Amino acid sequence: MRVFRVRTLNPSGDSPITYPPWSVTAPYSDSSLVVTNVTATGATLTISTYHTGDWWYKADANGPHTTCQGPVSTRTETLTGLTAGTTYKYRAYDATGCAVSSLVATAAAFTTTIPAPTNLTLRVVGSFKVGSWDKPAGVTGSVNYEIQHANNATDPYGNSVSLNNQSGTTMNFYFDDALTYKFRGRAKVGSATSAWAEYLPP
Repeated sequence: MRVFRVRTLNPSGDSPITYPPWSVTAPYSDSSLVVTNVTATGATLTISTYHTGDWWYKADANGPHTTCQGPVSTRTETLTGLTAGTTYKYRAYDATGCAVSSLVATAAAFTTTIPAPTNLTLRVVGSFKVGSWDKPAGVTGSVNYEIQHANNATDPYGNSVSLNNQSGTTMNFYFDDALTYKFRGRAKVGSATSAWAEYLPP
């Protein structure tokens, strides 16, 4: 953080010049806060080299860091305990208490990732084939899913189906086509989308 001060000079140029008291401005940001290594439950905060000395941080709203955290004596801090598929905004400060007047970096926003669905299986139920999978680990609340399938090993995936606002821990989907050979699915929460998880016959 840098603080600067200013004062006005006698505009008439008369001598002697009387200097009024210094006027001290509020601190202003001269650093940046960068987020890397974002996972479903964590991330890394890094403050730029423009900042020297200890620093503190706090999340604007949700999460485990809504009270002032620190001091941090290194340039990086590892965040843990975050929720998958959730957007966070963090700010950095140069004094305990995390007052607005001690801000030293612009806010850093990010969204945690979502793990892919797990335990995909495909079984025959009457004249149908039923795909099953488990909700991604660490995700709370409802989840949207996108499902695609194909009728043999070499066919590309297609026939996308969206399943929205699903709250169950184990999901089942009845494929209209009993010839379904393989399928894949991915989870979506807010703006976060997981990688595809795939079922292939053994």
